[in-house]
Amino acid sequence: MKNMKILCSLLALTLLSQASFSESESDSRARVLKEAKKQQELNAKGEPKEVKVVEKKKTAKKEEPKKVAKKKEVKKNTKNMTESEKMSVEIERIQKRVSEINNDIDTYKTTNEKLDLIEGKLGDLETRVGK
Repeated sequence: MKNMKILCSLLALTLLSQASFSESESDSRARVLKEAKKQQELNAKGEPKEVKVVEKKKTAKKEEPKKVAKKKEVKKNTKNMTESEKMSVEIERIQKRVSEINNDIDTYKTTNEKLDLIEGKLGDLETRVGK
């Protein structure tokens, strides 16, 4: 009986994971809840039931309206730019990314130096305690 409950819960989980994302959330949740309820009722009666597997379809996540508006504005502005302006914008973007990477490298180096100092102090403490 316990194995049957575990099996039913696994089947319910597979139903949830296989639910179609193309439907609205409320429709898919309602459908999954109905299937789970039917499965529980059948399990209470002791009748095994085959579970239908539904293929899931992935949809793009909805972006915030401000981000979408900003992207449209940037795209509109780039259409009106000359090639040299586009290149300068791209150069600025690359320079910004390079500076971020350099900052990350610097923080890595300083962190690594601090760790080396701490390891050295730890080694000294271990030798003192060991004597």
